[in-house]
Amino acid sequence: MAANVTSKCSSAFLDPTSDLSPGTSYIVTITGVKDSAGNALATPYTGIFSTGSPVSVQATKAITAGRAHTLSLKSDGTLWSWGDNISGQLGDGTTIIKTTPKQIGTATNWSAISAGGDHTLALKSDGTLWAWGFNYATFFTPTQIGTATNWSAISAGGGFAIGLKSDGTLWAWGDNSSGQLGDGTTTNKTTPTQIGTATNWSAISAGGFHTTALKSDGTLWAWGDNSLGQLGVGTITNKTTPTQIGTDINWNAIAAGGNSNGGAGSRTIALKSDGTLWAWGSNGYGQLGDGTTTTKTTPTQIGTATNWSAIAAGGDHTLALKSDGTLWAWGSNWWGQLGDGTTTNKTTPTQIGTATNWTAISAGSNHTIALKSDGTLWAWGLNSGFNSSGQLGDGTTTDKITPVQINSSSATVASSPSGVTATAGNAQLAVSWSNASGATSYDVYYSTASSVSTTTGTKVTCATAPYTIMGLTAGTTYYVIVVASNGYGDSTPSSSVNATTTGGGTGGGTYYWANWTCPSSACTSIMGRPSGSAGPLCSQADCIAFTSTSTYVPLGATCSTTATYTKYVTDTPSNGVCWDSGVDF
Repeated sequence: MAANVTSKCSSAFLDPTSDLSPGTSYIVTITGVKDSAGNALATPYTGIFSTGSPVSVQATKAITAGRAHTLSLKSDGTLWSWGDNISGQLGDGTTIIKTTPKQIGTATNWSAISAGGDHTLALKSDGTLWAWGFNYATFFTPTQIGTATNWSAISAGGGFAIGLKSDGTLWAWGDNSSGQLGDGTTTNKTTPTQIGTATNWSAISAGGFHTTALKSDGTLWAWGDNSLGQLGVGTITNKTTPTQIGTDINWNAIAAGGNSNGGAGSRTIALKSDGTLWAWGSNGYGQLGDGTTTTKTTPTQIGTATNWSAIAAGGDHTLALKSDGTLWAWGSNWWGQLGDGTTTNKTTPTQIGTATNWTAISAGSNHTIALKSDGTLWAWGLNSGFNSSGQLGDGTTTDKITPVQINSSSATVASSPSGVTATAGNAQLAVSWSNASGATSYDVYYSTASSVSTTTGTKVTCATAPYTIMGLTAGTTYYVIVVASNGYGDSTPSSSVNATTTGGGTGGGTYYWANWTCPSSACTSIMGRPSGSAGPLCSQADCIAFTSTSTYVPLGATCSTTATYTKYVTDTPSNGVCWDSGVDF
């Protein structure tokens, strides 16, 4: 089986888009099942599962790689994200990492995306600007910035952002410690601030701490940190306002590289309209591509090829496409981010594979994302670092040293559970729900607060319906929601339900568990008590005879084969022979 869709409650991997046929029933047998005491059950679990109807697969049309998170846009205008989420940079309302693409919201009018250090920017087709992630007051979901409807381009840097409006004006905000905003100061800005008065800006690229931009007249400009010559002005002095680089007027594309924490990767890569490739700045890993590891403080032509068509600068590695659709990479390769099947650095452009249908590239700190002309999404490089982020999106946290296709089929997130009920018992709640489409597991969240959510509620992972929440406070109202999950993420929570727990007999809702082996006559001690009552205790024989309609706790088990059974019981045991004492539920 492929490892694209994983149930978080097991180690099974199923990819419904490539391993299974739509509209087909499958018999699944699970062996090696254990009870809560760790004892193997004699009979394997067998179930019948059916796949749904075929879904429409939307091609990926845009990609962006941040420090350790990744986003994509599909041709239907939907937004997807995966990877590190420590600052909410995925936009799904949580801080939980995702190892496969997850759709963000339901909007279908996203038009542009840019991933920074731990924050994300996006535009909608109506010209509005949205942002989420690290902000010193973190936003966990897309939040509109201002009310302007004429944003046309965005670029997210290490801890700052650059934007263009349709009138050709340049705007910047965020960290300004190195003058990377370009407003002549080193003062941070918390709202978009216009930079200068020029109205002919045409392209922008934000690095770790420096910025590059083009004007419509083909001139190249840069500002911010210049400690490694990344501005290209021939010095290592920072600039706090846009500074023209040379006098050439045929610059066509730019990419500012470097990490969000600074370091040796800071550099700039650029293309001219004649298809030539140029680079300058840090070169400790050969990321400039000139065959050396020597820093350059002015634009240096890389090779003699005249058919370069696209560029991307990551933390310490660089990628480029040629007009023939081939993919090339160079620089640091510690994590396999070049994709050539090795972890050896390269100081000159090296062709990756033989494919001739690559159309787009984006480089993160140590991982790479790319598209082919058929709309398929590919990734390679670091996948285990930064909190085991899963930024490649292949459902694992294993690094990849060659391009791996990423499943990006749509309509894969489980639907929200329905029919949720909560039935009160003696210091417990029995929670039930209807199966949700596409779900492989369920989580239950409960709280005494009516505003229970996935961030405020107590979480029960991998619950099966009906699920009994035990050890609650008697006579207390609890609110419950249920979330369905699959390998592509979590559903929206169900509607909240509530119930008030009852009081009980002796024991007051304290639960213990007991083991006994059948057949055996050695254990005939107390095994349970009638639910919600202080009545007589029951013997092992009584418990075994209980049926599913019994009012007693626990429900019985037929003692027909040699096996060890575990059951929940109430009250403190009077005979420790049959009990694992001190286990409090």
